[in-house]
Amino acid sequence: VREFDTQLKVFRELTVDSVLIDDAETAASEIDRVLNSALRYKRPVYIELPRDIVALPIKPYRALRRETEGSEAETLKEALAEATAIINKSKSPS
Repeated sequence: VREFDTQLKVFRELTVDSVLIDDAETAASEIDRVLNSALRYKRPVYIELPRDIVALPIKPYRALRRETEGSEAETLKEALAEATAIINKSKSPS
């Protein structure tokens, strides 16, 4: 390993989100942010915990709040109309 952050640099290229947890104050929120990226994009993430921080206590934190995006109304309406048309044109829509 040439530099301390070599692994993080590699995983930034391979994942949708990555983080180096180096501060106990922000650890919980940073972990939540990266986990939300994994859930939202359904792609891998990378969380690096240096040995010297693994056992540090962190502030009590709320449960993971999933960030969700709503569907765009017009796009949803068009998709529904298209699906309805396909079903109505089928020979046996049951």
